[in-house]
Amino acid sequence: MEKQSYIGYHATSKQNSKKIFKYNFKFCTNGWFGTGVYFYLDKIKMAEHWLEKKGFSDKQIIRAIIEVESDFVLDVRDPNSEDSELFHELRKYVIELIKNGSLQLKTTQKNLDNTVFNMIMQDEDIKMIIGNSFTYDNDEAGYVSRVPNATELCVGNLDIIKNKEEVYK
Repeated sequence: MEKQSYIGYHATSKQNSKKIFKYNFKFCTNGWFGTGVYFYLDKIKMAEHWLEKKGFSDKQIIRAIIEVESDFVLDVRDPNSEDSELFHELRKYVIELIKNGSLQLKTTQKNLDNTVFNMIMQDEDIKMIIGNSFTYDNDEAGYVSRVPNATELCVGNLDIIKNKEEVYK
């Protein structure tokens, strides 16, 4: 298996950064791409943008190298890829489970996608998901674009996060 390396930028507060370096990252359970630690791929400006959007007074960005074998990555950036097709097949199945009452789920778009990605991570032994996203501006809160402005990494296995360093203070 081929190991791949990614550079990711994680936006947080200085207080949280101290905890991350002492105890490690804490998973976000309600992200678009499933449960995991979120990084912007290769683009520190998007991490800065996220900090501004969140309004942190004590801003911090952590740069990390993420190393993972390609077989453990689900990459949904290309809508024609096998990974994207797998996601959409499972998504249709989950919708049917919701409709027939077999699965109880608060069915917002974000929660539905999160559930599907979590199922794929568990069933396919996926350690990281890569997807394009749109991080909205403060003055546009509530208006989500379909045109992405960033690529995000959702890391579902802390062992693949390497070489953490603070890069923005």
